[in-house]
Amino acid sequence: MVFRRWNKRYRHSKQRQLILGIVQNAADHPTADRIFQIARKQMPTISLGTVYRNLQLLSETGLISSIRLDDKSIHYDRSCASHFHFVCRKCHHVEDIPPDSKTTQQLHALTDHQVDNVHLQLYGVCRRCQNKQE
Repeated sequence: MVFRRWNKRYRHSKQRQLILGIVQNAADHPTADRIFQIARKQMPTISLGTVYRNLQLLSETGLISSIRLDDKSIHYDRSCASHFHFVCRKCHHVEDIPPDSKTTQQLHALTDHQVDNVHLQLYGVCRRCQNKQE
């Protein structure tokens, strides 16, 4: 795991390394509680408070990003690059949608401000939940 962006300002810790690794290796967008459950399997003494503090620090330093959903839950993403998310209103699954350049250019054109990053969340019902309804 890379801590070059901030290792001079913040000291390295095994807990922080573990939490960063969990987020970077996640196939989904886990919540702090899910990250805590995974971390406890590898480091039984880690506390939920430690997980929350380190997730906040990792988000602030730009090593991971956080996604606040309508239901007030926060999910963590290994990617800090501009991209979109689809959020299922039924199962709360969060899925990355790669932005296409045309859509991103159109979003940038909507404002006269300098836009550095775009995060767009689309809400609906995922295919899996749609199949359960049928």
